[in-house]
Amino acid sequence: MRNVARILPILLTGLLIAGCSSDPSTFDVTTTVVSHETTQDIWVFAPEGEGPWPVVFTYHGQRGTGDGLATTAENLASQGLLVFSPSYRSTEPQHIEQDLECAYRYGLSLAEEYGGDLTQPITSFGHSFGGQMSLVGGLNEAAYGPGGTYDKCFDGAPRPDVLVTVTACYYQSPAGDRYPFDTAGYSNLNAELVVFGGPDDEVCELWQSQDATVALQSAGYNTVLHEIDGGDHANVVSYEVINGEWSEQPDD
Repeated sequence: MRNVARILPILLTGLLIAGCSSDPSTFDVTTTVVSHETTQDIWVFAPEGEGPWPVVFTYHGQRGTGDGLATTAENLASQGLLVFSPSYRSTEPQHIEQDLECAYRYGLSLAEEYGGDLTQPITSFGHSFGGQMSLVGGLNEAAYGPGGTYDKCFDGAPRPDVLVTVTACYYQSPAGDRYPFDTAGYSNLNAELVVFGGPDDEVCELWQSQDATVALQSAGYNTVLHEIDGGDHANVVSYEVINGEWSEQPDD
């Protein structure tokens, strides 16, 4: 397993900053849009520097697009992370799997061209429905890992080492039907899972993050839940760690 000791502090202090920050950017960031015949558009946010950079994938919520998390992705890239932010047809269940998994595999195939280092931890970050899908893809090694059963694009790829989910609906399908969170079929027990939820979230209520965390921990996954005071479905991505506490930052 790739050592996550270096990547976690960067993520927990920098990933969830969608607004401005008092700290200047460490690196300038270039933005490129790429795609493959099996994917939708993928936004690539790359630091301008020597690298090599750890690789992060960010996944938007329903009815969004890859550039919807641009500010978060740019912030990550400015701190020395290579970020792929794919669009996927989130309201079309028959296309979700291909759009997400093929974008992940295609991004990994391009990572070295942008200075990415696949020997360092790979991170998957998802907001709302993207958080739920991040877990599904990130933990299912049998389908998507090396030697897996999914064969619509490229070869199976190693699953992410770090999974970050923000205000996700773990018990709700795209059609709005609720179903119990089930870890059966997941096997990536080496992954570090970081879950964020807010008590003011009326879309994906906090209990969903709480119950999913318990289910994952019970199944043997190293899972930590951060409950953000004052957090609702959207504003959690504008929080930053200041003096050891999560504080909401202004959006410029």
